[in-house]
Amino acid sequence: MTEKSNVASPSVAQPSLLRKITVWVPVLAWVAFRVLDKGDFTPYSCALAGFNCPDPTSTVSGFVAPEYAHVKDLMLDNIIKGDDVGAGVALYVDGQLKMDMYAGWMDRETNLVYTNETLQMVFSCSKAMTGIVIARLVDKGHLSYDQTIATYWPEFAQGNKENVTLKDLMEHAGGVAWLEQPLKVDDFKDREKFSSRLAAQPHNWNGTKTRAYHALTRGWYLNEIVRRVDPQHRTIGQIAREEINHPYNVEWHYNPGPEMDHRIATPYHTSMHQLVRRMVTPAWLWKIAEPVPEAFLGTTQNNSPGKRAIIEAAPEKRNILLLQKSDLRRYESPSFSGHTNARSIAKMAAMMANRGQPIENGEPSLLSANTFDYATTTDMTDMDEVLKINPSLTVGGWGVIEMFNTTFMGWTGAGGSLFYWNEEFKIGFGYCMNSYRYTLGGDRRSKRMLEAIVTELRRQKENK
Repeated sequence: MTEKSNVASPSVAQPSLLRKITVWVPVLAWVAFRVLDKGDFTPYSCALAGFNCPDPTSTVSGFVAPEYAHVKDLMLDNIIKGDDVGAGVALYVDGQLKMDMYAGWMDRETNLVYTNETLQMVFSCSKAMTGIVIARLVDKGHLSYDQTIATYWPEFAQGNKENVTLKDLMEHAGGVAWLEQPLKVDDFKDREKFSSRLAAQPHNWNGTKTRAYHALTRGWYLNEIVRRVDPQHRTIGQIAREEINHPYNVEWHYNPGPEMDHRIATPYHTSMHQLVRRMVTPAWLWKIAEPVPEAFLGTTQNNSPGKRAIIEAAPEKRNILLLQKSDLRRYESPSFSGHTNARSIAKMAAMMANRGQPIENGEPSLLSANTFDYATTTDMTDMDEVLKINPSLTVGGWGVIEMFNTTFMGWTGAGGSLFYWNEEFKIGFGYCMNSYRYTLGGDRRSKRMLEAIVTELRRQKENK
């Protein structure tokens, strides 16, 4: 009888943990590099395998003067590298249209191309246009920046707000950056009830003048003031439609109806992995990952001014993408609901660069010299409790931005849209897109285009 051996039969050796790590770490590192090295909106198939990469060349439409062709190349590069999905860029110089370009996709999933017929929600760029409407009412004597809001709207004086002036509100120091009671979309249906609710809101800082960005609320309050002083009791959106759109051949819609839905671009938001990348990457590596502004980080902190003003003030506490849903789009929110295109932004900015005067024959004056001078006077440089930065603000509520050794005025929109003008070179610049990045004051997409424009204008000046 054969005895069984006590020696175990040989088995196939299993890979050690060290060997697994040795094999997979380089693979995962390569995948991470491929994904993180791309733009916020690069499809994963492109990042990982070079398949289905954005090629916007067949989508390009519009016009560009030869001396600004390199700006068009930068715009297309934004889409190619995945920083944009669809976008429009327009430029006026000394009253002449030099660039009006559109490229990419207003809806990438259905291959709808982004064109000059596309309407883009530009968020806080709306504030720049709203500021122009308010300045025109000042120009006509219906409003004064230095008068208290209660002069026009007596009920507003409740809750320590009796001393708040129109200028305070324009400069985001009106004390109503957030509302104590959450809003619903249905609250906009009853205008008088909504008006009473706004008036009853107590001053956020117990009557002490404090700069705190009125991200969403400023437009609602301004609309109530405007309805009371306009001889026809119109809203800001109605005035823009009647006194801005047709006379100046632009499009600014504050509450576009269903007939415009097919023209409105689909929004795209920074992916979570790219957001994490930007949060953990050092600022000096901004070419790979621009830091997330402190204002956005503040929206995650309970009871912070940032969360109250940007998140909790929104109807149903909606995030940036849900603010674009069609149910809310039917109601005016002049701080963020503007729908427009790049040329319309640049056209209005060009007239501001021309000190409120028209740039085309037959068009009426936008603002008188006296109103323009006062409205564009720098007045506030306090630290903003919401934004956690202190960009200079004018009496009319526009930002003053020093870049490339020159001065721009205007404002930006959440995600990156831009409404800027520059008096030195008489620049009117408009940039809008449907790709929303966590950014304040523009970002690398628009800034490098603006820098190229300023460089070209300096070259032209030196060669004269």
